[in-house]
Amino acid sequence: MLATGRVSLLCRPDLAFPFKDEESTVRITVNGQQQDADDGLDLAELVGRISDRSTGIAVALNSEVVPRGSWPGTAVHPGDRIDVVTAVQGG
Repeated sequence: MLATGRVSLLCRPDLAFPFKDEESTVRITVNGQQQDADDGLDLAELVGRISDRSTGIAVALNSEVVPRGSWPGTAVHPGDRIDVVTAVQGG
């Protein structure tokens, strides 16, 4: 049986293993603003939450540019500094 916030074993309910009841978060800095993010959040999810654009976006993690193909597998960690920039056309 799977229930929100805990896993119970069908054969031995007395061995239920509780997960954290509240959502785990980490403190990160995004574009100079500190904020809490879900523990395990990756760069692809983060970009999807702050931008509706699918092109013209670059991401730096702790001052290192991260290739777009690496965003899904690159998790954020406490204290990380993420800069998300978009290209703007015109002058």
